[in-house]
Amino acid sequence: MPHLSRRDFLKLLAVSSAGLVASKVRPLLDTHGNQTSTKPNILIFVLDAMSARHLSLYGYERETTPNLAKFASRANVYHSHYSTANFTSPATASLLSGLYPWDHRAINLGGLVHKDFVNYNIFRLIGDEYYKVAFTQSTWADVLLKQHQNNFDVHLPVTSFSYKMMRPMFSPSIPSDPITTYYAYDEFLSFDYKLFNPMPGSLFLGSFGILIDQAAKKLKDGTDEYPFGIPSNEFFFYFHNDEVYAGVSELVRNFVNSFRPLLGYFHLFAPHAVYCPRKEFTGIFQEISVPSKPLHPLAIFQLPQETLYDYRKHYDEYIANVDADFGKMMDTFAKAGILDSSYIVITSDHGQVFERGEFAHGTYLLYDPVIHIPLLISSPGQRERRDVYSPTSSVDVMPTLLSLAEKNIPAGLERHLLPGLGGKEDFQRSIFALEAKENSAFEPLTKATMTLIKEGKKLIYYTGYPQYPEVFEMYDLNEDREEMKDLFSEDTVTAARLKEELLDTLAEANRRFVKK
Repeated sequence: MPHLSRRDFLKLLAVSSAGLVASKVRPLLDTHGNQTSTKPNILIFVLDAMSARHLSLYGYERETTPNLAKFASRANVYHSHYSTANFTSPATASLLSGLYPWDHRAINLGGLVHKDFVNYNIFRLIGDEYYKVAFTQSTWADVLLKQHQNNFDVHLPVTSFSYKMMRPMFSPSIPSDPITTYYAYDEFLSFDYKLFNPMPGSLFLGSFGILIDQAAKKLKDGTDEYPFGIPSNEFFFYFHNDEVYAGVSELVRNFVNSFRPLLGYFHLFAPHAVYCPRKEFTGIFQEISVPSKPLHPLAIFQLPQETLYDYRKHYDEYIANVDADFGKMMDTFAKAGILDSSYIVITSDHGQVFERGEFAHGTYLLYDPVIHIPLLISSPGQRERRDVYSPTSSVDVMPTLLSLAEKNIPAGLERHLLPGLGGKEDFQRSIFALEAKENSAFEPLTKATMTLIKEGKKLIYYTGYPQYPEVFEMYDLNEDREEMKDLFSEDTVTAARLKEELLDTLAEANRRFVKK
């Protein structure tokens, strides 16, 4: 029977729907006969920028996630799960590698994993026993996946299931050197983003992108189905979220139950900004009381509370939209028996923040709304809900999945297994997160925000910011969930203990980058 190459698969995908492609290639994938694998599939779904603080599943006042709650009835639900960072590049790298950002060093906007740690990724470490498919709608996450492309069987283009392009994108068409193509053409020559790249590098390509964007202006301004505009990944393409979920669902259904179990990684853009819910999800929530918090000196946007409140409401509506599309996909999986034959992981890369003058993510701040993320894992045939309240980190996911797949966990990883899936609850564990997007990836961390969460206390350290120099904050997350009362100068014993641990960890992280 003939073998289907990645290039052939992508050619088919470019001209066909996901269902048509998958149905045509399924017979070509079973090159080892008709014997079906007895190992469970592993399906990872990353819902970009979904904050646990905005999910009714975790007690949020607005009923944003009834379908996630339904899924949770047969899953492990992790209530104190934290990302290692507050934007996509470092957070996704940690999820895939099991390493903290100070090790993998994908700390910059659109950054890459350090060459010494590229092989620390689940796609390589899980081995050839699994059929490996990866897809993301995030261009920065896609650059990270391109570092591992030799470890995939299929890496779908970032534009898959998209509705219409916003500007030219070249890297999906040049598979021989996709990373260089992305940075040289897509990001530098044709891409403009007001915060850090206000002018494209090429007048022609930048102008071409503007013309394409203007031609599709009505999509951005709104339609009957999408009052706030058709969803987009902000920079390159528009998409219909229900069609993305339907496409991924069809793809999964056609790839499971082959001679090899499926490892599928699907990093879906919504509910990342811009918040564009379908019409039936707009205006569905009542007003809620949101505590007013003082403007932070490091807030990038410096927005008034009224504006942030409006953004929060649209974000909640968009989450409800995503939850509905997710629910339909899980219903499809249940009917197809996929829930009984698969580990299904639902998480996010980071959260969102709408407070202290700050909006969205990628900020200098590390308050809980931007790093406290959902984690739900359903085991094959699981029928009951299990709630886990001990602190966990996104670096735990990769080693846990390797353990479930009966693979070796390499030395150098954090090696914490998630409670209920091989690990035990540890309420004394230290959890870290780091923001260092303006620091060189090849130098010691001298301009950064770092947080340590331990035994219900949270220490935040700011270093290298002229307007907020060498500042510590400390909060009691059990008594002060909104992080409004700084205890650093009051509870000096706890503050000193956490400060020593954080600074020791930072010094160790910097050690291999200190010039001798």
